[in-house]
Amino acid sequence: MIFGDLNYWESEKNIYPAAVVKALEYIRGLDFSKLDNGRYEIEGQLIHINVFETTTAPLSQKRPETHAKFIDLHYLIEGSEVLGIDRYSDKYEVDEDCSQSRDVVFYKKAFNETALVLTPGCFAVCFPYDVHKPGCTIENVQKIRKALVKIDMSLIR
Repeated sequence: MIFGDLNYWESEKNIYPAAVVKALEYIRGLDFSKLDNGRYEIEGQLIHINVFETTTAPLSQKRPETHAKFIDLHYLIEGSEVLGIDRYSDKYEVDEDCSQSRDVVFYKKAFNETALVLTPGCFAVCFPYDVHKPGCTIENVQKIRKALVKIDMSLIR
């Protein structure tokens, strides 16, 4: 997992994988106030971004998830959210396997979960071994706007 803030982009960008740099450079060039919610391709099917609004929910109401084919890059535009995060281990019991249709596996419960707070400008990169729960409430349920970039793992290996 990578956690960062675009306020420190210039001093940190050289440490990230090239595909992550490409995605974040794309985000830096967007004016989200003029951008409709929806899907946008950055590098065809290999890197694409979904811009959307959602309502946060308590951490206890969210299911942990992982992805095998795509890395998730969560970038917060408006509001604040908690991203529950843990490393995958064999103690995770599958609740729902949608890996073939949607590249997501949901698990019954989290174990050693850490709450990572995202505010506007912050980003978190979740790799296949990072179990995560996006869109969780910090204190009060709220609407947030975020960008979720999907980066094909083939670009990292």
